[in-house]
Amino acid sequence: MPFPYTNLFYDQLRRLRELSTPVEVYDLQLAVGNTLDGLLPFQSTKNVDYVIFYKDNTIPVEVYTHIVDELPTVITTDVVFIIRKVLIRDLSKLMTNRVSDILYFKKVDKLSTVTDGLTVDILPLFGRHLTDLSINGPLLDVKLSDIFAVFTKLRFLSVKNLNPGWIHELLDADACDIQITVYGEDNSFEDVFSFNPADLLQLLNKRCDINVRCENTDNETLEEQASKISGYLGPSLPLINVLPLPNFAVVLNYDPEPSNPESHLKTACIKFGSRALIEASGYIQNDVGFNFESDSEASQNDDSD
Repeated sequence: MPFPYTNLFYDQLRRLRELSTPVEVYDLQLAVGNTLDGLLPFQSTKNVDYVIFYKDNTIPVEVYTHIVDELPTVITTDVVFIIRKVLIRDLSKLMTNRVSDILYFKKVDKLSTVTDGLTVDILPLFGRHLTDLSINGPLLDVKLSDIFAVFTKLRFLSVKNLNPGWIHELLDADACDIQITVYGEDNSFEDVFSFNPADLLQLLNKRCDINVRCENTDNETLEEQASKISGYLGPSLPLINVLPLPNFAVVLNYDPEPSNPESHLKTACIKFGSRALIEASGYIQNDVGFNFESDSEASQNDDSD
């Protein structure tokens, strides 16, 4: 139930404004508009592109009006900075620095964290406009379903490592129309493929693109790794090469010349897709993969039958 600000006396509203931080005043004024004199004057604001929370105690926070700016914006305590993008290198600076009283996070659309300690209670600080989230660090008590519950407009999610049952978490969160990247290089086959292929199929059918890296702990060849993955996923999730469809892409490391001591590891990306989507999109399978079958070709095939 909304707080009945209109029932407060003028003096009470003035006191409420005095006790509130600039960000809280801005939120109050957004809620009630200009109808209550006790909350005036309007809080000054400034739109900025970027804020960085550093580990360095000498410069804990910098604000940039434009991402391309070489010098940070001068921070003044009488202006609320409405931020689009946030980079956090130290969460403690965000939680304890008083400059947060003038930083408005609820319209942030991109958040990157390169720090440990992200918790569920911190996520709501960034509102519901976030479309791009990158987490470089352990998720701790944060589940993928927690992230999607808060950020309902999320379209790009990048995480370093996986929790067991990660695909099932995405299903629980009703993820759809999203690109998910797991970039950690130490995710084992067991970490990545801790799911039922039928669950992955559901995500692809909901237009999710998923990109993961998988560690080659057994020094297998590229062909051996691809064969193992294909065998695990089964016929409903075939290799699709370059088809422009939602896909499950796996980046693999392999040694092209294992007998050569000077050989260097290479990487390759193999992609798998939903057979149902492939066939519904007009592609046919042959010996070398899937090709598009035009209407005229399909008609000729039908006539020949």
